[in-house]
Amino acid sequence: MRQLIHSDDLFKLKTHIDALLLAKDGEILSLECRVKIKNGDYRWQRSYDSVFRRTKSGSVWQSIGIVFDIQNEKRIAEQLQHREEELLEAQELAGLGSFEWNLSTGNSVSTPQVFKILGLQSDFHLEDFIDKVHPSDKCRVKMSIDKAVKENGIYDAEYRYVSGKSEKILWSRGAISVREGQPVMKGTVMDITDRHHIIQRLQRSEELYKQAQAITHIGNYTWSLTGNTFTWSDELYRIYGEEPQSDIITYEKVATYNHPDDARLVTNHIQESIQTLEPFNFYYRIILPDKTVKILHARGEALTDEAGKPYKLLGTAQDVTDRQQLIQRLQQSDDLYKQAQALTHIGNWTWDIALNKLTWSEELYRIFKLDVPSGGITFEKYFSYVHPEDKALVTLHIKEPHDLYYRIVLHDGSIKTIHGKGEVLLDETGNTCKMLGTSQDVTEEKMVEKELRENRNFIQKIADAIPSIITSYNINTGKYSFVNQGFDKLLGYQPEQLLNEGISFVIKLIHPDDLSPLMEKNAQALEMANAQHLDVHNEMVVEFQYRMLHKNGQYRWFHTFGTVFDRNSNNEVENLLNISLDITDRVEAEQVVFAMNLELQQSNASLKEFAYVASHDLQEPLRKISTFGDRLLYTHRDKFNEEGKMYLEKIINSSIRMQQLINDLLSISIISGNKSFETYSLQHILNEVLLSLEHTVEQRKAVITSANLPEVNIVASQFRHLFQNLISNSIKFTSPQVVPLINISFEYLSPSDVSQFNLPKSRTYLQLTFTDNGIGFDKIFADKIFAIFQRLHNRSEYEGTGIGLAICKKIIENHGGVIFASGTMGRGATFTIIIPG
Repeated sequence: MRQLIHSDDLFKLKTHIDALLLAKDGEILSLECRVKIKNGDYRWQRSYDSVFRRTKSGSVWQSIGIVFDIQNEKRIAEQLQHREEELLEAQELAGLGSFEWNLSTGNSVSTPQVFKILGLQSDFHLEDFIDKVHPSDKCRVKMSIDKAVKENGIYDAEYRYVSGKSEKILWSRGAISVREGQPVMKGTVMDITDRHHIIQRLQRSEELYKQAQAITHIGNYTWSLTGNTFTWSDELYRIYGEEPQSDIITYEKVATYNHPDDARLVTNHIQESIQTLEPFNFYYRIILPDKTVKILHARGEALTDEAGKPYKLLGTAQDVTDRQQLIQRLQQSDDLYKQAQALTHIGNWTWDIALNKLTWSEELYRIFKLDVPSGGITFEKYFSYVHPEDKALVTLHIKEPHDLYYRIVLHDGSIKTIHGKGEVLLDETGNTCKMLGTSQDVTEEKMVEKELRENRNFIQKIADAIPSIITSYNINTGKYSFVNQGFDKLLGYQPEQLLNEGISFVIKLIHPDDLSPLMEKNAQALEMANAQHLDVHNEMVVEFQYRMLHKNGQYRWFHTFGTVFDRNSNNEVENLLNISLDITDRVEAEQVVFAMNLELQQSNASLKEFAYVASHDLQEPLRKISTFGDRLLYTHRDKFNEEGKMYLEKIINSSIRMQQLINDLLSISIISGNKSFETYSLQHILNEVLLSLEHTVEQRKAVITSANLPEVNIVASQFRHLFQNLISNSIKFTSPQVVPLINISFEYLSPSDVSQFNLPKSRTYLQLTFTDNGIGFDKIFADKIFAIFQRLHNRSEYEGTGIGLAICKKIIENHGGVIFASGTMGRGATFTIIIPG
């Protein structure tokens, strides 16, 4: 056992054993000493020993004891002893005195500090002390002492004490005890005047601190790592939307507030700080019970015990939600500002003239196609990019407020146009110290301006070259904004005169008979244009015809096309564009044509009368020639020789052929005048024609096929002629030994498909195709076969007057269409018809 006891404690052990040998029964002795443990360290232990058994002679034979490990207790005791010594020194420095008063005799024993504090002589009684207590506190002090005497307890009082002219604030505490029947008061007295003032200041500081926390939204906390509990300041409760409470706040409860996306972040930062003992500083989000999200700025560090093990975290949490949102908005504003600079190609700059240092925005570096340097850019570097021809201009204005355009030459040789603006900053002496400004890349803008100028000049030249008057004027002011040279060429007046005088000048030129109708029509057109303001992309065009006075005194006819040029913010018409053509020659020509039309109508009437005569009076002699010639040949055949018979037959045949010619000519005349269009089925017309040609079709065994032909807007009687002539032609011009095969088909075409034919406008067009296997024709006759009286074969080979296809062409033209043919000798022919569908 002795081997385990620290050498410095062996004497204490010997003394303890000796005392134990002399101890009485039931007496307990204690020993504190250091004992070596297994790892070689010494630890403080306390044993309690007493006599357990004795010999018959009364000597101690056996003892019993209990041993406690008091290593921590010893360490704490040493700390307390050290602190007590420090406290005594502090009390001495603080003027703390102790005393002992016999309340029965009134005598007192005090330390010198008591006399110093109370300002009393060495001999004084309790009554002397009570007399100098401040009147307002005297009763409270006496009651406290009387209560302590009665209960033999502790008194505790803070009071004011009048010492000379001063009113010291004293704090005293003591105990009342009874010794040999006499009550004795032991305690301390201390001048706490300064401390009281300090406490007041501290309280004020605490209030200010809490106010500062509330203003800055900073709350502080203490986190006990051993107990895993928190102590929060009032502001931290407010940040978390909780009421201050006495309940223990656990880490688990605090963790429930953390935003799910930031929970791992918080854990990692805290664990890293505990492991490395480095302060933590990070931002995270919390979600309050009402779903409000806040952004907190956490700062803190770990505290360690004597062994260097962290046992507590001290930190602050600041509600920076508004600040972070403001920062985000500022960042967004900065991003938008940079984006705006990039979109508008505007960079800003600051030039510190004294330091010769330029500060450029990122966009300015992009304009100059430069990387952002770490050390900034100098004026000389910038000036080296200025175009040689513009350096004098820049030098002249650079150190004064300016707004100028100049060019720069980049390192790749490209040239840009810059719009520079600058302002001057003056120092205290009024001298220029800095320049602030912007530089905008307006290269494209200048190119566009140049193109616009060129286009304006081009348009002006075109407008001046056109033989018409082109004007634009404001309907509200009556002023013209554009007049071309046509005003001079067509009316003999200078455009400047119209620009200066406005619409009133034009009114004076308009013929009096045309002015009122023209103004009325113009007002109606303007009202309609404003009513149709929603369709601004399809402005209406209005036409006017009127006369204006030429400078030579003669009136000229004009045809004006007017439309809306632009509208105001309310979408109402503001400016009109007029294009006026001189139609004097056309009007005069129309007058001539009108006269000629009258003559033509009279001529047509005569032709109709002639046609009537031809159809009745001319055919009557022909019918008699044919009839009597045929009767003469039949009744007197035997009296004629062969030559006479031949002459008589030719007379008869010629009269019959003349009748056919007259009938065909009458057909053409009738076709030209018939305009009775109706929707009719072409298939029905085909069936009617085949019925009328039934004998011919059966005789030649002809095969006629067709699709189900559609309905179309036509003159049905004319299309019967058309179908009959084309089918008859195909059968007639087929070799006798060949069975005629005729196919009729159709399809619809678009306007682009028929653009080469110059047909009337229509959404669709119908194409009919007649194809046969007849004798065909040489392609050189494709156009000639539609001419009147045009024959490709002798009359002895194929009968006919040569008018049938001419009638077909006339019918198709009457329907606004076109007909053409194609063929190959011996391989058939195709007739194609296209009419508006």
